[in-house]
Amino acid sequence: MAILLARLLLVPTERQDLSPTYWINMGATAISVFAGASILGLPDVPGLVHQVGPTVAGVSFMLWAFGTWWFPLLVVLTVWRVVGRAGLRRYDPALWSIVFPLGMYSVASMALGRALHSAALITVGTDESWLALAGWGLTLGLMFWSWAYQG
Repeated sequence: MAILLARLLLVPTERQDLSPTYWINMGATAISVFAGASILGLPDVPGLVHQVGPTVAGVSFMLWAFGTWWFPLLVVLTVWRVVGRAGLRRYDPALWSIVFPLGMYSVASMALGRALHSAALITVGTDESWLALAGWGLTLGLMFWSWAYQG
């Protein structure tokens, strides 16, 4: 992630360089958060979860915060890419690489919220699930539209 961020900040980037696959990084962060939340939800086998719990909770929350910070940056970069190309005119299968991270972020937020007993994180995850559903529907609609009208 540090190398990717350094590239975006230090190397001149053209619109066509910003493929939807940049979203996969947010998905990886969300998967790590979900794994941490799953560990926190395990039964306390001879005190193991009790011993590693604070570290796992801290790292999971840090990764969630990073994914939360990464999200608006990706939205801005994606909008910049799309607007620079005069809108989305054709379907690109890489658009599905945006949908999974949106859903995974939602699930990870809700799981971490339950593990940390945080209603705010659960609310973020619930609200994000609607955004993920909209992204899925938009991508699916664009795919069908391209099949029907663009051959």
